[in-house]
Amino acid sequence: MVKRPVVASAKLDDGSILSLMQRSKCYEIPIVDYDGTILGLKSIDSLISVQQPTQVVIMAGGRGERLLP
Repeated sequence: MVKRPVVASAKLDDGSILSLMQRSKCYEIPIVDYDGTILGLKSIDSLISVQQPTQVVIMAGGRGERLLP
């Protein structure tokens, strides 16, 4: 059991939450209000908006003899 979990206040901005993630080496951090009620979850993927281009290679050809009965 984790007695002192890493949580972020709802008042924190995304930059502060990201630095908290880096310091605590957590990839997801729950967002809580003043009473400790969970309001949501922030993941590192949602905070870092680096989009990788999708690369696809389609190799097609031949007579399809391998698929014959």
